[in-house]
Amino acid sequence: MSTRRPDSTDGERKLAVARLRTAVAERSRLHRPEATQGKRNNVDESASLRAADDAVAARKRWLEAVDHGDY
Repeated sequence: MSTRRPDSTDGERKLAVARLRTAVAERSRLHRPEATQGKRNNVDESASLRAADDAVAARKRWLEAVDHGDY
């Protein structure tokens, strides 16, 4: 059960949505072929893509927690 006021929940949700959109945009940018040009090796590319995927997943979980009042 959340102890937050409804108005702070709305603000927290807006912030969570904005952060998710930013993470999705960054992941999309990294998944474009031109984003990987000039990388030293595939390890750097793989690490960047994995980090972007993880960031999106974490932001989705946070938004779900906000929506359910589980934060």
